Amino acid sequence: MGPPRSHPCFFGQCDRILPARSQPRGRATSKNAAGSTTLNEIAWDYNGFNQPVSEYQEHSGAVNRTISLKVDHTYANGSATTIRPTGIKYPQVGPGSAPVIEWLYSSTMADAISRVLAIRQGTEILADWRYVGLGMMVGQTLPAAVGTALSYGTSSTTAANAYTGYDRFVRIVRWNYGLSLGDGRARYVDAAVTPLIR
Repeated sequence: MGPPRSHPCFFGQCDRILPARSQPRGRATSKNAAGSTTLNEIAWDYNGFNQPVSEYQEHSGAVNRTISLKVDHTYANGSATTIRPTGIKYPQVGPGSAPVIEWLYSSTMADAISRVLAIRQGTEILADWRYVGLGMMVGQTLPAAVGTALSYGTSSTTAANAYTGYDRFVRIVRWNYGLSLGDGRARYVDAAVTPLIR
């Protein structure tokens, strides 16, 4: 993980971001065409496992780690042989507390393979997922939005009816969002991943 390597000029502007190799580690700086003025900047702090723990951003000038807004990332500390992500804390401007989102690994399988089963803010589950195998997602529910769910089908005793949202090449061909929105479908022009969505 690291800063982006380059940034093109947009809308005819010649501002540019310096290549990562010419910058200190953990910093991406956009300068004016002459290279004399810092226009905006992103900076990262890392832990001992080389994971980003803080990400600062300034839209006008250089990052000041004392006052610049930042996103904090938390991880397991390695004592249980894992350093997986456990949460993210977003910056808060104005009254109120900064929102903290937690990653939950709350089943035996999810814990064993460090697969996120749900995300939570405080005591409220924001989203949870169903999987087949190690990582094929077949369903998502959004408890905060009552009645909203994404599904690629359900398990069945007959292979022809199991997880009909995927085809034999494990490409998404059908999905349902709930709330009586009906199904979305994709068909493919070849065996490659070139879908035609409708």
